[in-house]
Formats: sequence, structure tokens, C-alpha cells
Amino acid sequence: METTKTRIVFDASAKFKGISLNDTIHQDLLLRFRKYPVALVCDIAEMYLRIKIASDDRPFHRFLWHSMKTDQVPEEYEFNSVVFGKNSSPFQAQLVSRKQAEMMKDSYARAAKTVHKSTYMDDSMDSVLNDKQGIELYNQLSQLWAKAGMYARK
Repeated sequence: METTKTRIVFDASAKFKGISLNDTIHQDLLLRFRKYPVALVCDIAEMYLRIKIASDDRPFHRFLWHSMKTDQVPEEYEFNSVVFGKNSSPFQAQLVSRKQAEMMKDSYARAAKTVHKSTYMDDSMDSVLNDKQGIELYNQLSQLWAKAGMYARK
């Protein structure tokens, strides 16, 4: 039997001291997304897991795994890639995205611009004037991410 992966979902509209995360996110991404007739949306597949942690930093990302057998001593492991739930993971995703766009701006100028101006963490939303530009942007984004070992979907 095949099942769908489970994913934790947070309520970004929940308020703390009268303000929610959704209240503070700028709407300019959505405005640019609706500016031209042809819209593109892309999401990086498993982005956090594709960002590797430097070997010198892995000891700081240790965790204990205790099996269901109560007589065993917990085993110690180290993460080798960024994980969902760590408070710095969103920052790391943004940093990697922007760094990749900066490194690839000469080869993939349009995609680099989209990453800088129309990407939040692993989601890009942009629009262009026509189908030809849309296909070009799609190809550039796919190649830009592939150079970083990441894969755009949607």
C-alpha cells in the first residue's frame, strides 16, 4: 500500500501579541507574480536536505537515537544536511539561494533575477510577458538549481 508522505504544517496566521507571520510578510512577491500574463511557480524538491553541513560543523548537529528496546544504550548520530525544524534552516535556505543566483548571474541572468526578487526560501513565483519568455525562464531556473544539486518542481 502506497501512502502520502507526512508533512508538518504550521498556522502562519496564528497571532502572537496581535501579529501573525502572514501579517508581516511583504506582498511584493505576489504583485510581481501577477504583473504579466504568463506566471511561473517553482518549488525546490527537499531543499533543506540538499544543503550539506560542513564536516567541521556536524558535531554541533548531533542527536541521540534510542531504539524501542529499553535495554540498549542510545546511539549517537550527526546530521550531514540541514533539517526542517532548526531555527536557522530558513536563513540557510535563503542564503544558499541567493549565493547560487549570484554565482550563476552571468550564465542565467533572468533566473538569477527571479531568485533575488521573487523567491522566498524554496519557492519562486514570477511572471513574464509571453510563452517564449516563460519557457526561457523555466529552463534557466532548472539549470541554475541543477548546478547546485537541487531540482525545481511544479
